[in-house]
Amino acid sequence: MWARLDPDADRPKQLVAALASGNASRALELGTETTATRAELEKALAKAAQSPENLAAAFLDLNRLVAHGMDRVAAFRLVADLAQPYPGVAEAHFAVALAGYATGLTDRAVVTASRDEVEAALKLKPDWDRAALLKGEILGKDSPSTAIAWLESFRATHPESKAVAGALAQRYIGEKRFAEARAVFEALRKSDPENRDLAFGLAAIAIQMKDWATADVIRNRLKALGVVLEDRADGTIWKLG
Repeated sequence: MWARLDPDADRPKQLVAALASGNASRALELGTETTATRAELEKALAKAAQSPENLAAAFLDLNRLVAHGMDRVAAFRLVADLAQPYPGVAEAHFAVALAGYATGLTDRAVVTASRDEVEAALKLKPDWDRAALLKGEILGKDSPSTAIAWLESFRATHPESKAVAGALAQRYIGEKRFAEARAVFEALRKSDPENRDLAFGLAAIAIQMKDWATADVIRNRLKALGVVLEDRADGTIWKLG
């Protein structure tokens, strides 16, 4: 579809060719999914290592490639082995942690390894909110409160991270800490006052808190932004149309 919409673009042609040929090394370079052997992956990573940017991108795509047709635990072990020669690459540690998370974290050894690897990624890139989010997910498997504490601490030092703020708000909602979730959404909305998703999120929280007045105010704001709303029969709760 991409190739048809943009006939002059080279990248979709390369992607299609890589998939059609089953060339895993080329597919990894391009960020596609296909079956790959360990040797092919090692070769592709070694080639990507000629450029720090390419190597980082290759590790961020690695899980999608090895997970294709492979047992999750086996994929985790393979990713860990492939990442071993690259201890100074944050994305390599992130890839291992992500592979561990994908197993479901039912094995304590995998849990420990995943935590260690995401910590290593954050040590190399302390401002990386994607790694911060993954750490929150890993911690949340054992303890939602520990995940919340981590996200709160990261947000305190990185207030510009909207992704972490959003994840924190969702964690608050999951624990029915609606007032704290609303405070996070309100802070986000100050920098993006016309964001409809944030407005709807605030309204949903207001409804959970039975704050009908606030919900109605936000409803009117959404209408002003052109969002179609629909009343329920009882006239008390509304939703996006």
